[in-house]
Amino acid sequence: MLRNHPTLKHIAGRAGWYFVTFLVAVTINFILPRLGDANPVDAIMARASNLDSKAAKEKEEAYLKEFGLVELDAQGAIVRDAERKPVGSSMLSQFVNYLGMSLRGDLGTSILQYPKRVGEIIETALPWTLALQLPTIIFGWIIGNFLGALAAYKRGVFDRVFYPLALLASAVPAFCVGIVLVYVFGIQLEWFPAVGGYDEGMIPSLSWDFVSSASYYYILPFLSIFLIVVGGQAIGMRSMCIYELGTDY
Repeated sequence: MLRNHPTLKHIAGRAGWYFVTFLVAVTINFILPRLGDANPVDAIMARASNLDSKAAKEKEEAYLKEFGLVELDAQGAIVRDAERKPVGSSMLSQFVNYLGMSLRGDLGTSILQYPKRVGEIIETALPWTLALQLPTIIFGWIIGNFLGALAAYKRGVFDRVFYPLALLASAVPAFCVGIVLVYVFGIQLEWFPAVGGYDEGMIPSLSWDFVSSASYYYILPFLSIFLIVVGGQAIGMRSMCIYELGTDY
């Protein structure tokens, strides 16, 4: 069937490569944290206090069970060796459990922010991410294309100054731009806040006080992404315009 339908064959091929890429990314994401000797449960137990040895042991085993780091029997109890120590689960069983939970949309419990669920953390951060990314992409696309077309049309001094700056802006990672902006305008000049998303003590709402405070904190993160988007879009539009302006028609 696919031989007689080139379009379906192309779609199936692309879908297959996307699936393979997804599996590779998931596998790398699973393996990298396990390459070291550190136990994530130790990080949680280090924050626990005022526990006797028995309570600490029970707490640790509960964490090991929650994170899928020990073998469980048919009744859901921890499998133990001859010395009554918990038997660690194999990498394969951990990977299968990891895949199953990911496909169900269950990302488990956060280690650094225990006992919060990873899904809750993403849900809390998602509106802030969208509020930062969408405007920067839209305005960066519009202004970058305009400046790129203007540089191709004007050429001369404007293009000789603008083009290297656009190349530099598009080549620098966003986190580097953010660090520079925070250091210069947040720490040295103190024009903008260096950390946070709004004034301390405020509760997120649609009130004017909160919106104005969040907008003030919004400027530096916005610029750290906006400058890069503008540079990349301007370079692409400049190249296309120069090509079109040089054609016969």
